[in-house]
Order: sequence, then C-alpha cells, then structure tokens
Amino acid sequence: MKRISLLRLGMLCLACVSCVLALGQNNIVVVQSRHVSQENIEAFEYRETTYWKVVAEKAISEGKLFDWSFWRRVDGFDLHQGHNYIFVNTFTPEQFRSYSEDDSIWDYKRTFPKARMKDIDTFGLSEVRDQLYYQNLYYVESSPPKYLRVNFADASDLQTYAKLEPEIWGPFITKQMDNGTTSVVSWGFSQLIIPRGRDMPHNAVSVDGFATLADALGRSFTSDVEIPEDVSKLFEVHDKSEVHIYRLVARADKEAAP
Repeated sequence: MKRISLLRLGMLCLACVSCVLALGQNNIVVVQSRHVSQENIEAFEYRETTYWKVVAEKAISEGKLFDWSFWRRVDGFDLHQGHNYIFVNTFTPEQFRSYSEDDSIWDYKRTFPKARMKDIDTFGLSEVRDQLYYQNLYYVESSPPKYLRVNFADASDLQTYAKLEPEIWGPFITKQMDNGTTSVVSWGFSQLIIPRGRDMPHNAVSVDGFATLADALGRSFTSDVEIPEDVSKLFEVHDKSEVHIYRLVARADKEAAP
C-alpha cells in the first residue's frame, strides 16, 4: 500500500512489544482506512501482500519503518459502504521525523525495478476513508495478534484519561497475560493526535489483540479474575463511541530483507 503524503506535519503513536516486554512507547501509528468494493477485493489483497508488504519489509530492514500490518474488518452492517480494510504503519519518533520530510520508502522501484505502477497500484481499487495519526502510550504483547478489537473512546477529559488508562488497565492486563488468565494476547492504548477537534467521534483508542475470532467475541478473562476496583475512574472520563473487529491479512516480516 502506498502511503499518502499528508504527512508533512511532524507529529508522533502505537508501538509493538513482546510480553512481557513492552517495546518503546511514544511510537507514531498512522492508520489508514479504505473501502474496497467486492469485485476488487481479490486483486486488492493480492497486490498489497505481493508487492507493498515487501516494500514495507525493505523499509523495516533499513530502519525507516518500525512495523506494517494490513487488516480486514469483519464486523458491522455497513461493510458495503463504510471502510472494510485498515493499514497500520508504525514509526519510532525518529523514523517519523525523517518520513515527514521524505516518504521515498514507498518507492516501489527500489524493490521491484521492473514493476509498473498500473500493475501494482491499489488506490485505483479502493477509496481512502480516513488517515489518522496516534501516539502510543502503552503496548504489551505475548504473541502477535491475528484479530483486533478496537475500542474507540470519546474522552471528556483526554489528559486525565490518557494518564489513567495506562496506569490502571495497562499493569492489570499485563499481569493477566503473564498469568495466562486472559485470552488477550496484546493490548495497546493510544491517543489521537491528528486530526483533533470537537467534531471527531473519538480521541483515543484501546486495542485488544486475540488469537481467534471466538476469543475476540467471547469472555476475555477466566472466572477467578477480579477487575481492578479503580477501573470506575476510567468510565468517569470517557465513553466508547464504537467498537470494531479486524482480521489480520498480512504483517511485514521484520526478518525479511528483499
């Protein structure tokens, strides 16, 4: 997937970790949502996984990109109209500063010198619905998730909410992942940094990762787990505006170097 150069701004969002390791916080996550009509889905997925995934892997091997993944939305009633795919491009702050000045990492000719854009382009097969920029404040992972449950939050007091979520839920979910008492295999929390404003339906996201769709739809904890008493503080400062579930289509292999 070629990324839009809306970027010349200089901001900072979602990180990747390994349970029970939490990799660097404050990474920038650029999330682009697309709508692909049914007749274009096969070609769209083929081009993204055959070409743009490899382009992303080269950028990762060169230290210009931290992570790339491609997800298909599997919930909702408006999949024929709303977005049905998202791309997640993760940068360290240093990588993002360089990218905001030069996005040549998406120059496919460096990886596929004989390819023609008309044969690998996916923008012509889709419509971009949103491009959002987040700053990651917490992320922990025990294994790479294959499904994501994204909880879009509308915080009345974002500063307080952004402080409490990592302080209250972060250590709790990390402990449950360590103890094997949850089906959650990754958890992250990020605040929206671009765009911002009162008209935005959300200003933060918490993201639960799962190994299966059944886990994403089912009970997340064993019956003996006690939810923290102070979790009520979180609900005092935010509401969930919507929740979506996504299935992994492809993730860049960090060990691959074209």
